[in-house]
Amino acid sequence: MKTVSLRTQKILMFIPLVNFSVLFIWLFLNSRQFPRKERIKANLCAVFGSAFTLVILAVAEWLFKRIFGGIPSYYGFMSGYLFSVAAAGILIWYQDRNKDKIESHLSQRESLFSKPKYLIVLAVFMVVCFSFLWFLAEPGKPFKDQDGNEINYTALSREELKNTSGASRGSFSKDHISGERSGITDQQTRKIDYSFRHMKFSGYYAYETLLATFRKEGDPLDFTCSTTLTSGKMRLFLMAPDGEILYEFNGADNDHMSMATSMEGIYYIVVTAHSAKGEIELSRALS
Repeated sequence: MKTVSLRTQKILMFIPLVNFSVLFIWLFLNSRQFPRKERIKANLCAVFGSAFTLVILAVAEWLFKRIFGGIPSYYGFMSGYLFSVAAAGILIWYQDRNKDKIESHLSQRESLFSKPKYLIVLAVFMVVCFSFLWFLAEPGKPFKDQDGNEINYTALSREELKNTSGASRGSFSKDHISGERSGITDQQTRKIDYSFRHMKFSGYYAYETLLATFRKEGDPLDFTCSTTLTSGKMRLFLMAPDGEILYEFNGADNDHMSMATSMEGIYYIVVTAHSAKGEIELSRALS
């Protein structure tokens, strides 16, 4: 019976990306040492253990956003690494815990790496895993209407944007938001009621609100915007509570605008982007 030793699996478990091979080893080789009932138990342990890891990662992400206003650029890689380590560790623990039940089989063990066909199957398995991870991490894709035609929000007129619902897709290496609030009580909108936001992105397709500010009639509005665009298209607007676009930022460094509000309500900084790669830095003053 062809198996891979626990010692080898423990080494593979801590090597980034390669640790996915432990799952391959379990599914196609070592699991055959166990009766069907034991295999089901091991698989359930791995599933629930991995799910628990995802819960921990979600809590960590929430804490990062709560305390620091954003998540570090390496968080996605660390999440994938810790998830695969958890799944591999549980499977290795299960094999180690039940090794006495299969001691007679271990004496017949052959090395996985002594058979070329297993190397080929392992390579294919790893390519599939990496492709799946790449698919999850790939940049955004253009939005399409019901007829399958691509929607370019940056090409829409101000009036068309006024009546368009928001959405966004893309890959972010940084999204930090912090500062004082303006007094918005709605829980959903309150999440973007801050005085500073800094974003770095690629493959960014969007029509979304970046900052929200509550103002009474006659209160001052004061925003400074700096953008860097290396590819694609992007536009930023200040939108009134009734949807009217009051100002379009010109994309230069430290583009500053200031005005008194004409009505009470929530004012929005809105971005439209089409395959954009670059950076946005927004700040506001409330008085």
